[in-house]
Amino acid sequence: MHQTLTRTAKELSWLFATQMGADRKQNKDLYALIDRGNFNLVIAFDVSTSSPATTEMAKFFFEIVIQELNSIEQSHLTENIVEHILQLGFKETKAKYKIGKASLLVIGTFNSGESVFCFHTGDIRLGNWKKDKSINWLTNVHTGANPLGEPFVQSMLKDENRKIVTRCFNLQKTFLLDYKKVTEVDCRLIIATDGFWAECDNEKQQAIIEGSEFSVQDDLSVLVLTWDRDDKLPCNRNGLLIL
Repeated sequence: MHQTLTRTAKELSWLFATQMGADRKQNKDLYALIDRGNFNLVIAFDVSTSSPATTEMAKFFFEIVIQELNSIEQSHLTENIVEHILQLGFKETKAKYKIGKASLLVIGTFNSGESVFCFHTGDIRLGNWKKDKSINWLTNVHTGANPLGEPFVQSMLKDENRKIVTRCFNLQKTFLLDYKKVTEVDCRLIIATDGFWAECDNEKQQAIIEGSEFSVQDDLSVLVLTWDRDDKLPCNRNGLLIL
């Protein structure tokens, strides 16, 4: 089912926040943002803590995707072509690394955010958000708490199986992506790893976006996007956000 919202969109700006988990040796979250005027693409990776792979795997995938995008006239790009490129990126990454697991979420727009398409697998989430209100999560997740694909609800946060990812970017398995199409008006978009959406309550989520830090077990990353020129974000730089 496609969820339809209305949206006023003019120019992309963003805010990115990330921090390493309290019991982690490396922050394994990595995002990439491609801004080409009317065409924007965001790729978000959360490499599994249990996987031997690092963010180098994600960087390699980004390189393949960007290389393929550069080979196609922007006016010829479609959602199907983007999905084909993601599948090609997976194939090339599998050939190079053999083993590796990560959650992956990709959003794109061909019309400066008037409509947004999303491909995802794992437990990174896409949401929309108006300041001082709770985030409305638009995508489901693939976890042991909802193993049959049922909608993830608040009570599932207490289920220990929530931390088990049942489907993801796994180089030893078939690469399956869920699809969602959304349009939206006067709302920011949120792309967040589970350290943010699952380990932080609404109050902490709002504070993190405003610049606060909290000790959480897992790596935590959130990218806030808007195309509204009257709601311009700082477009801050960070080594874990590739531009």
